[in-house]
Amino acid sequence: MDNKLLMDTAVLAGEILLTSGAETNRVEDTVNRILMTSELEKGEALAMSTGIFALLEDKNKVVTTSIRRVKRRETNLNNIYIVNNISRDFCSGKCTLLQAYDALAGIAQRKQYNKILLLLCFIVTSASFTLLFGGGVFECMVSAINGIIIFLIGLIKTRKDMNRLIVKMLQSLAMAVFTVLFINLLNLNINLETVIAGSIMALVPGVALTNSIRDLFHGDYLSGGARFIEAFVSVTFIAMGFGLGLLLGKIVFGGII
Repeated sequence: MDNKLLMDTAVLAGEILLTSGAETNRVEDTVNRILMTSELEKGEALAMSTGIFALLEDKNKVVTTSIRRVKRRETNLNNIYIVNNISRDFCSGKCTLLQAYDALAGIAQRKQYNKILLLLCFIVTSASFTLLFGGGVFECMVSAINGIIIFLIGLIKTRKDMNRLIVKMLQSLAMAVFTVLFINLLNLNINLETVIAGSIMALVPGVALTNSIRDLFHGDYLSGGARFIEAFVSVTFIAMGFGLGLLLGKIVFGGII
């Protein structure tokens, strides 16, 4: 077996999982299972929120190591599902090492969802949570438009590679300004708090917070703490954006808050 290709395959699988928002315990387990298919004496993997360390060692204590820095993180459950299936197929002998590597390498070029579908998801998510929080027709309509705003500003990050925290703050800022503007221009009896609560749910980092707790339960205190801080900072930027937007609306229109 080509040990270098095996190492590259294992680390690539871990990188995709970590980039897609998987918990570190899952990343380490996947990388370890792939490494242990070798005939070498030892295979170890260590995953953190920002990188992966992997090691292969033979009977003569000759060590092969790999370090992969992970800078980008998002939530992509479909990628996690695909990597898990590829890993299971390879470890059970259903595919060769080269086939597994090619399948993993092809994930980066895979376009999973078109922009229209993503737009509809943001619209439905924002409107549905507003309805869940007790909003009426007008509240849901405003929240649906806020979903469009989230999508459009999110395109800036894709094209300009902006910091995602800044993008989240801009999204929440734009939603707050639009909501205040809409209420004042149409003079409708709209519950501002319900609209904000429903719209903000599309930005809340729920997966990151959940994974941080799961990492802590598995004893990965470093990764769990880092993910928890990441989720807390993300929520802080979202709150800052909404606060600035509402303050701006109060200054311009007066008396809405």
